Amino acid sequence: NNNYLKKAAFAAFASAIFLTAGCGLFPEEVEHNSAAVYKTDGLEYEFTYASRGDIEKTYNVVCSYQAANKEDYSFNTSGLLYSGVYVRKGETVKAGTLLAETDTAEYKEKLAELTITRNNYEAELEYLKKEKDLLIRKREILEKIYSKEELLPEKTVSEIEAEYSVLCREYEYKLEQINKEISDTEEFIEAGRLYAGMDGVVTYAREVTSESKTSAGATVVTVSDADMAFFKASTSYKDYFSVGEMKTVVIDKNEYYASVVDPAEYGIEAGTNDVYLIAVGAANALDDGDKGTITVTLDKAENAVYVPEEAVTSFGEEYIVFYLNENGVRKYKTVETGKTINGQVEIISGVEEGERLIIG
Repeated sequence: NNNYLKKAAFAAFASAIFLTAGCGLFPEEVEHNSAAVYKTDGLEYEFTYASRGDIEKTYNVVCSYQAANKEDYSFNTSGLLYSGVYVRKGETVKAGTLLAETDTAEYKEKLAELTITRNNYEAELEYLKKEKDLLIRKREILEKIYSKEELLPEKTVSEIEAEYSVLCREYEYKLEQINKEISDTEEFIEAGRLYAGMDGVVTYAREVTSESKTSAGATVVTVSDADMAFFKASTSYKDYFSVGEMKTVVIDKNEYYASVVDPAEYGIEAGTNDVYLIAVGAANALDDGDKGTITVTLDKAENAVYVPEEAVTSFGEEYIVFYLNENGVRKYKTVETGKTINGQVEIISGVEEGERLIIG
């Protein structure tokens, strides 16, 4: 019948292959680290062994780190010496924390002097007001004792008020001027200070020396939201990322963990191939834009018996492997194959783990 004829033809073909192996019908032998070379009947064979384990095909997707919310702090004036940058990268800060300051020692001294002067003016003004009140009180008492004619040399209440009104106005004007000067000085000093506007983590802090000067608009400190940061990837392998799935991000050999999220839930308008993962745990030491990789498994066979592709030969719709029997004679047998991954063929049946096969 037809099946018998097919099997007979296959046996005849395989025998022909075996008999003419030295005539170039088989692929040339290739050197493999796992193979051994064996000579028999004047022929040289290269061997490999069937292994058991997981075989997989992976791909490294490039991603970048980005804080969900961050604030950059810079000075508006150039050429000012730094007093210092008071925070370091990775440090946790609260809103209102003093981050950096320019050298305003001269203005602080001026402010101290102005404050002392203002205090003196305020004390003088207060003294004048009390002195006026005492003189008026004295005049009122004298008027109850003496007649107006007897009190003529003494100043009247109106005259006292008029005289001290002029004196008080002078000090009030001085105070008005010095308060403005103090306010301007305080504003200048405050303009030389940078405060955190939110709770977060310092993700950038400029290194400065006693000679460093400000540059208007240049970032001095960056504070990022400590509670939320993303890893973003744009990849054609987007289907390998499922919402809620945990992934490992490798950046500079350090591992960070992240969970795949739906960007729409965070108000993010994502591109067709964009993938967003929210950082889980500590990623505070990272800078915006830091690049990393996420390994995705494209195909996998678990706990499989497998051999190199070179050990498997196709014949029609069947696959065969060659081996040496106990007499050193080259033989073949059919095998059932599964997945081919990274140059390894999964053997479903026909070969046992540890079995020695001929390559080529």
